[in-house]
Amino acid sequence: MQANGRTIDLQSGDFSKLLMIGAGANGNQIDPEFTLKFTDGSTATWTQSFTDWRNNTATDNPPPSGTELASTGEALVAATNVINQVGNQAGSASKPARAYVYGYSYDIPAGKTLESITLPNTSNVGILGMALIPAPSVPTSAPQNLAATPTNPNNLSVSWSAPEEVYGGSATTVTYLVTLSQNGVPDQTVTTTDLTANFIGLLLGAPYTVTVQPQTSYGDGESATLTQTYPIPS
Repeated sequence: MQANGRTIDLQSGDFSKLLMIGAGANGNQIDPEFTLKFTDGSTATWTQSFTDWRNNTATDNPPPSGTELASTGEALVAATNVINQVGNQAGSASKPARAYVYGYSYDIPAGKTLESITLPNTSNVGILGMALIPAPSVPTSAPQNLAATPTNPNNLSVSWSAPEEVYGGSATTVTYLVTLSQNGVPDQTVTTTDLTANFIGLLLGAPYTVTVQPQTSYGDGESATLTQTYPIPS
């Protein structure tokens, strides 16, 4: 389908990504703009380049390298040795007429629901398909290696490692809600982006529980919990 400024209504739901497959035509299409409309009435502009489907040649030309495609936010999805343009077939395994399809991805902002997408107003961008990816039910796995170490009398140092799985990868900021509970002591809470937290005023010889919950813009993740007894100094 040629883009030609078409507006496409999208399925409503809790989705985290919009995926597309397609390619440019008549040369690489540099930074055409898509307009995304959300159900809250706001809009966003997505600028995305499209590599030419024949890689700018009518002969046997390999696709751009993975590094080149990554620099323009593209990925090679499919390749063929034979093309058919309005009934005129060209190419074979021994004498290929190569053509390519590329993949594209848009991250839907957390808390937003896409309503529609308006394609660039050009016939030189071809869209072959779209898909919406559901948002993860648990955006972050539990923190790892949770440990608690007494420091000065009645004080506690808590440490942990980052979750193994964080939706959105390294681009996602993870904040940790750390809670200390101990009978006879008011609960203490620390919010931090670090991997440590400190507490004071623990009761000697009494059990305590530390809970660390990761939180991101996509929601709350799985918690890690540790229960042990605060030691009595010898």
